[in-house]
Amino acid sequence: DIRECEAGEDMGGFRTRIEDVLSHLPPKSILVSHCDFILHAAHIATGESLHQERRHIPTGSVTIIHHDKIVCMGECIENVKQLSI
Repeated sequence: DIRECEAGEDMGGFRTRIEDVLSHLPPKSILVSHCDFILHAAHIATGESLHQERRHIPTGSVTIIHHDKIVCMGECIENVKQLSI
């Protein structure tokens, strides 16, 4: 269920699928996905609306959510190594 919005899937169904995935994750988890899934999952997890900013998540980037806050979004691994969480 960790995939992009499928053809014919409405936004409500997509969001419900993401909420279901997030509800079954252990507290420390790693997800590998694409831009839209990441943006919606981050919004659900933190309440921060990210689509209005028209954010783009670069390929091969890292997004970290820690204690319901976005620590970094779409960062390259070199920048993430410097974070202390």
